[in-house]
Amino acid sequence: MTGTIPSKISLTLPTQLDLPYDDDTNMESQRHKVQMELLIDTLSLWFNQREDGFVGGNMFVYYSAEQLRNKDFKEPDFFAVLDVLARYL
Repeated sequence: MTGTIPSKISLTLPTQLDLPYDDDTNMESQRHKVQMELLIDTLSLWFNQREDGFVGGNMFVYYSAEQLRNKDFKEPDFFAVLDVLARYL
């Protein structure tokens, strides 16, 4: 059985231009910045050999389309996502 989306349901996700990208706060220190970059750069080498993950940091992460409306999004200093297909738009 395959699932289909009824034609009456319309889901419009925001584009990158619609999403906030800055919270006007500085990082805690130069050491903090270096540690974040070290984690990202190190794992990026591993992820570059794979096609099922993403590593990033200091950017907003949205878990659902509702979070933009509620301003309930997170901005982790570092994060890694496994078992997904990374897609760059």
